[in-house]
Amino acid sequence: MPHLIKVVLFTILVVKMRENDAQIFSGEIEFIPNVAEQVIPAGSELKLTCKVNRFGDGEISWQLPDWIVKYRELSNVNGRLRKKFAKNGTEMTEYYSTTILSNTTSRDTGYFGCSISRIDGSAALNIKQYVYVTSNWLIFIDAVPVTNRGRFDFIVRKNGFLPIPCKPTHPNVTFSLTHKSHYIGDGLVPNLEDFPDINKTWLADPRFKKRPTKISLTDPTSNWSFDPKQGPIVKDAKFIDTGVYQCKGSMNNITTRREFFLIVSGVDLERVGDPEDPPVGGNVSFICRTVEPPSFIQSGILSNPQLKWFFQNEFTGEMQLIDEANPPQGFQVTHNNQLSFKQSRLDLMEITRETPTTFRCDVITKQETTSETISFRIKEINDQTTSPIIVIVIFLILFVVGIAVVIKFYLNQKRKVFTGANRLLRGNPNEINDETPMEYQIEYLPYDKRWEFPRHRLKLGVQLGEGCFGRVVLGEATGVRDSEEMVKTVAVKMIKSITNVAALEALVSELKILIYLGSHLNVVNLLGACTKQVHRGELLLIVEYCRFGNLQQFLNNSRNNFINQVDEFGQLKILESVRDGKGFPSNSIGNVGGERTQLQSNLPDDAIMSFANESFKMSLIPMESTSRPAVPLQPEVSFNPPISTRDLISWSFQIARGMDYLATKKVLHGDLAARNVLLADDGVAKVADFGMARKMYYEGNYERTGVGAMPVKWMAVESLTDRIFSTQSDVWSYGILLWEMFTLGKIPYPGMDAGHEIVRELLKGYRMEKPKFAPNLFGEMMSNCWKIDPNERPTFRQLEEIIVGQLESSVTSSYLNMNEFYVKLNQEMENATPTDSFGLAKTLIRKSILRLPINRLFRFSQDKF
Repeated sequence: MPHLIKVVLFTILVVKMRENDAQIFSGEIEFIPNVAEQVIPAGSELKLTCKVNRFGDGEISWQLPDWIVKYRELSNVNGRLRKKFAKNGTEMTEYYSTTILSNTTSRDTGYFGCSISRIDGSAALNIKQYVYVTSNWLIFIDAVPVTNRGRFDFIVRKNGFLPIPCKPTHPNVTFSLTHKSHYIGDGLVPNLEDFPDINKTWLADPRFKKRPTKISLTDPTSNWSFDPKQGPIVKDAKFIDTGVYQCKGSMNNITTRREFFLIVSGVDLERVGDPEDPPVGGNVSFICRTVEPPSFIQSGILSNPQLKWFFQNEFTGEMQLIDEANPPQGFQVTHNNQLSFKQSRLDLMEITRETPTTFRCDVITKQETTSETISFRIKEINDQTTSPIIVIVIFLILFVVGIAVVIKFYLNQKRKVFTGANRLLRGNPNEINDETPMEYQIEYLPYDKRWEFPRHRLKLGVQLGEGCFGRVVLGEATGVRDSEEMVKTVAVKMIKSITNVAALEALVSELKILIYLGSHLNVVNLLGACTKQVHRGELLLIVEYCRFGNLQQFLNNSRNNFINQVDEFGQLKILESVRDGKGFPSNSIGNVGGERTQLQSNLPDDAIMSFANESFKMSLIPMESTSRPAVPLQPEVSFNPPISTRDLISWSFQIARGMDYLATKKVLHGDLAARNVLLADDGVAKVADFGMARKMYYEGNYERTGVGAMPVKWMAVESLTDRIFSTQSDVWSYGILLWEMFTLGKIPYPGMDAGHEIVRELLKGYRMEKPKFAPNLFGEMMSNCWKIDPNERPTFRQLEEIIVGQLESSVTSSYLNMNEFYVKLNQEMENATPTDSFGLAKTLIRKSILRLPINRLFRFSQDKF
């Protein structure tokens, strides 16, 4: 019985009072404290008293905020809520009902109401008071329980009204709403960030808006408004409102963000193309579309909407289904389904006077059928005027074709394949926001013409590699310095097809990112660009050439030459024991014993320890003097030198340095892996492909290999589940990269498919074990990089400090000496005049060149780890 009373009190607290002599209901009701709203801190006790005067035969009841009522178990209302009732002395004309809510939380924010009514409900009085429960960690609340998805889906009917529950927990909260991606035009283009498997050909569609848009919540003409006690409200939902949004609340240097996906359901039917009434013989096209919530797709609960077309029979007036397999003459139905976005197109070709003019599109699901109807008129044309019009049109066509043939040669030189290229290069620096990650503002970055390199001085050679839309070739930049011809070997990036606008835009974006970053020892640096023909689709990016290729392939090729310097206890061996012949691998890297590989057996002990260093040894000056012919260009051929554990540790330190530099510039990588780290001379490791990697698979351009379009096995758990990318997710990928290095290039998560299996196991807590070639310290670093909470992962600065603490001071000094060249380059660019040149263009005209000291990054303390 007590339990039943508690359940009743949870939904509505009722105190019944009767007086035998009361025949007529009348009274007054007020709150104590008598205010419209109040603010209390989280964790405190909320006490509200409802005072009733001249109360007759009736009831006093309480109403609680929506979240408490809807999620009673999560809110623990039964354990926190108490009530009291009292009367005033002898007069019995005043009654007091008090509700006490202990241990308040931010989610208790909302309306508390008190009402009085007769038992038969014939009369009622009610009041309400809004209570803000504020805390230092939650600026606004939502109306659904917190889940591990991190984002919520809301569905609203077309032309409907829907409040989005992002409610502030304090009246002074500054609130904003951002539409992160949305779609415009005559076709619904899905959000490629949330649906990476979308058809790549949709990338070139100009209807897809790529930058976030801040929603005006105060403009009366806006489709959105804001109520602090309800949240943002969409007032008249249109299909254009479908997309990803972000609520942001700020107060006292505390910010809370929540993302949600708004789905505008129903049917959207429109005519596309020429809006005028078509004549006989003309064409008419309609598009019908609908959308299914992505949360249904992810959960496997599909409504599987079907789109069907009907036309009105002119004799019976009834709507008749169009058989798509055998449609009427001149009718054609095509479907374009992309995950949750369903679209059907009806084309009427060479219409006649008998062609129906009224059509209906039905969206049929397991739950319901919704439909929209559309009509058009067929234009009547005077037959007497048809012939002269046709003659004039034919004459004009022949005239234009004749002119085009005559001046084709001249126009071909000025023809522009990509008319928006120059605008994209100019950018708009005034729109750049320092608080927003740079990859969201690439279009605002300007191209600095001081990086321009003369195209006639650049010779292209063999191809080094290619992706889905671009390729990299070997190149030679030539020029004259001090009366001598100088040649610099470089790598040149370009797109495969000059007509691929999306790939060209991506390459322009990478160019801008590289210019914005400046120079650093441990990133692949920009040397110049050829942009004069960008309007014709030709853009060349000139970057540093790293002749030892990518780290993954290098490790694979060096497995039989690997020197394991980790003992059976996971500690790094001191150099003396290694020089004594202990710990060298045999031809199989799985056996760690006293034998050496065939290559090592022909070398003295000291040579083995330094062989990798000397193999990488080469000057790091920006340009080498050489008399070798410029073409044909071929990549340099070299054998794979033996590498050791200390080499892997050196590269891990350098990669952390490069990623820390990207983080300080607010640039995310999104695809950090051994395949995207290149090895240059002097044992220098350089992070590559940070300009385009994340953008390309966000927008569907990432080359599809195997089971998926995204690098699933290198992605953080929050990136896999919620498409959240950050510097912390790059730290997770760095942990996977360490695992790759200390397994000598093996694929992560061996034996597991790159899909739902990995996500499921990661959410259960599974993590890969420390590789046997990794020191214990690096095993701990991997575990810390794979923390489920991104805020618990170390920063790249902390990771490099952990590693540098184990290095000799001379190694640290050598590293700083090597990076000093790039520091000076950045300083020179900051102090440069508008007439100066950068990169290769500057090197070609300099009378002298700064030569770097040759240093090695493989020397480690003998008593560390």
